[in-house]
Amino acid sequence: MTHATRATLSTLALLVPLSPARGQSSPEEQFRRANERISRGGTATTSRAPVRSEAYLGRLGVITQATNIHVTRSSASAVLARVEAGTYVCLRSQSPRWYGLLMADRTLGWTQKARVRMLDFNVVGSAGHAAPSMGGSEGLSGGQRRVIEVAYSFLGIPYKWGGTTGAGIDCSAFVQRCFALAGVRLPRTAAEQFRYGSPVPVELLQTADRLYFASGNGRISHTGIYLGNGYFIHSSTNRRGVAISALNEALYARMYAGARR
Repeated sequence: MTHATRATLSTLALLVPLSPARGQSSPEEQFRRANERISRGGTATTSRAPVRSEAYLGRLGVITQATNIHVTRSSASAVLARVEAGTYVCLRSQSPRWYGLLMADRTLGWTQKARVRMLDFNVVGSAGHAAPSMGGSEGLSGGQRRVIEVAYSFLGIPYKWGGTTGAGIDCSAFVQRCFALAGVRLPRTAAEQFRYGSPVPVELLQTADRLYFASGNGRISHTGIYLGNGYFIHSSTNRRGVAISALNEALYARMYAGARR
């Protein structure tokens, strides 16, 4: 990324999954309404229980094509930064053709909507604090919170088979590191990890449960960490790095082998 005076994107340390409901408005409409509440001095809530101690920052998005972040809603304006596909951003504002992205100093940079995909997560931060903190997690244990905080910190790290660092990491090393930094030791490979812990039925999944997926031959070949509301985070070859996916996507629904806690 090319840096300018305020060209650092806001760190996304916490995300609140949204629960789609029958008759619910589009993500763009929810986003617009949330920001209207912000402009009136209120705080936004998700379709889950209200978040009492966190302030709404925006909506999670992912850059789908390498793009520039501009000072204003014009391609002719100064470039604040160049971001690559797969970068996660906080969408704070919008116009018909542009998204306003939250920068590290809480100002806005602008990029074209066509190069961003909005995701079903809100980004929240501790009320009264500039930096984000874990939110929407009143029911989580300390261990669960730590696992998810670490997992989010890896968002956008590229996938690398056999990789174990921030320069590139594979699926089982990602899960292993998230749990290690929360004080839980796991084996190295997905197949070994699958034999560690207690099985969890899919209808009883909780945040920070480990998910495992099998190839056509039945061999455990992929793993991730459950976030809640049908979403999980993993280091994916298909997504080219650490990313968030829905468990009901056709590929993962077909490959799903079970969960461990």
